[in-house]
Amino acid sequence: MNRRFAAGWLALSRAKRLAAILCFMSIAFALRTSADEGSVSAGASATDLELLKVSTRPDSQPAPASRPATAEDLVVSRVLVTDIEGMIDPGTKNHFLDTIEEAERGKFGLVVFRMDTPGGLLDSTRDVVKAFMTSKVPVAVLVAPSGARAASAGAFITMAAHVAAMAPGTNIGAAHPVTIGGGDGNEESDNAKHLAAKAEEDTAAFAEGIAEQRHRNKEWARKAVVKSVSIVSTKAKEIGVIDVIASDVGDLLESADGLILEINGQWRALRCKGAGISHHEMGLSAKIVHLMSNPNISYLLFMAGVLGIAMELYHPGVIFPGVLGAISLILAFISFQIVPVNVGGILLILVGAGMLVAEAFVPSFGALGIGGAAAVVIGGFMLVDDLDPNLFVDREYGVSPWAMWPMVVAVVGCILLIGIAVVRSRRRPSATGAPGMIGQTGRALTAVNAEGGRVQLGTEVWAAVSTAPLEPKTRVRVTAVDGMRLTVEAADASVPPRPTATA
Repeated sequence: MNRRFAAGWLALSRAKRLAAILCFMSIAFALRTSADEGSVSAGASATDLELLKVSTRPDSQPAPASRPATAEDLVVSRVLVTDIEGMIDPGTKNHFLDTIEEAERGKFGLVVFRMDTPGGLLDSTRDVVKAFMTSKVPVAVLVAPSGARAASAGAFITMAAHVAAMAPGTNIGAAHPVTIGGGDGNEESDNAKHLAAKAEEDTAAFAEGIAEQRHRNKEWARKAVVKSVSIVSTKAKEIGVIDVIASDVGDLLESADGLILEINGQWRALRCKGAGISHHEMGLSAKIVHLMSNPNISYLLFMAGVLGIAMELYHPGVIFPGVLGAISLILAFISFQIVPVNVGGILLILVGAGMLVAEAFVPSFGALGIGGAAAVVIGGFMLVDDLDPNLFVDREYGVSPWAMWPMVVAVVGCILLIGIAVVRSRRRPSATGAPGMIGQTGRALTAVNAEGGRVQLGTEVWAAVSTAPLEPKTRVRVTAVDGMRLTVEAADASVPPRPTATA
């Protein structure tokens, strides 16, 4: 059979063999494409879907009351408490994971995260949710104090905890992906709308999976994503989004006592009333990463770096501004690896800083300064790319005007001071050449008269003439310069006005 196939293949002409190869390649490519289109590409990994048991049914209802009436007690004698404030980023993610590991090592019976967050990065949020789902120690999240929030990504983290609690006067929700609704719907392409719909559906499935795993209200979890709804603590307790309302950790331990939780596949009755409380602080490395994730810090570091390098270029040899600028730029670029940034915003800040520096050296009558300040401000507002698919935070996230305007005012003020100094230096009489010598004083080395003589100015000896005879060692003053010969007079004579340098 193989010999017949080989003989038949060799009997074909070169053109026919090439056509057959192309035909086989086309069929293989079509089969590969069909397989790819049939695969899951909603953005969540297979591990995520399996772990969270994601359900995407549009008619999802609150989870049925599947909790048993009684269960074996889980007595908690020690509780580990820590605080989570600000954006959910790689720094706070590491703190979440480190705290859970510390609780497992220290044999704590419960770990409590006291949280206030506007949201954060979806990748970091998924990692935190996975850690909650696989934790050997029960996890509680308390949205506190009053006025705090668990917005966007924070809503997922709260619902993923074994015990979800909120203080009075707090809110949860608004979990709609920021990639959707970023622009006018009439201007969006069909492809952009399709991607937005996929992102929305994937995020809604992620939220429903968490709610199903923790026996919470799946219908509200989906609405929090699709309709960006947000509710207060009392409503969240009423509809089954959270378990208890507690003002502080002590109140949480008392209110959660007796709750029946599913922990590692087993139902246990939590007994935590009166448990001892230990506190866990965020590590230094996590603090640094969390600080670098702040867009205000990114903006300030970038501005400081650009201005430092610019000052070093205009004043070579000062060294300190260049060193400080280089370090600031490196830190800013490290921060940009964490915070989703807009390249257009970075370019605007660079161009604006360049124009501000050029204003001190180019006679633009303020045009460069005004344009530079405007570019820096606009670039600051555009610095954070809120359309990045990994950013899952409320709309207010970005560079704060309280960080932007003082920097702009400080930079413009420095440029104005430099400009004033430059103008004054241009109006000041020249300190070099013939104009700079007029008015200088020295002493006569020989007798000086209309015929000539010699005088010393500093360490230099000059030929000089004087309308009035001067004796040797007489203090003299230069009144005019004619080539290599000076005209002098006695230093105690009335001082004529110095000539003004012309532009």
